[in-house]
Amino acid sequence: MRYKEIFEGGWASTLTQNTVITPSVIEEAVGLLKHFEHLYNSYIKTVDPQYSLVIGNPVGSGTYYKSDLINNPEKEYGDVDVSVYINPDRKLSAAQVTAKYRENIIEFCKQNKQYKTENGTNVIFKTSAGYVQI
Repeated sequence: MRYKEIFEGGWASTLTQNTVITPSVIEEAVGLLKHFEHLYNSYIKTVDPQYSLVIGNPVGSGTYYKSDLINNPEKEYGDVDVSVYINPDRKLSAAQVTAKYRENIIEFCKQNKQYKTENGTNVIFKTSAGYVQI
């Protein structure tokens, strides 16, 4: 399958505002994301397999979390951004495809209470440090 990257931005919930994001929190979030990816793709196979996704690595300042785990473990990041790759649909515009993914993620999160989202782009995960928007 060929994938296209989704771009997001912005702060989605006050639930995350007191969580300190350190390299260890990003490391934990990466594991949670892999689990999310697996569960979402299992779910979407039964609904609409065209809309599977692949979650990439942290981007932005979080790109260097592995190095920071060793060299600067107390470093604080503003957020956790990752690359998410989706399948393009040549019959739909990029905006329509992105909207379809958002709808599917919202529906998936409604069925999986460990995940929270209002817009289908920013998903909130509970980590050992508190809630984190990814």
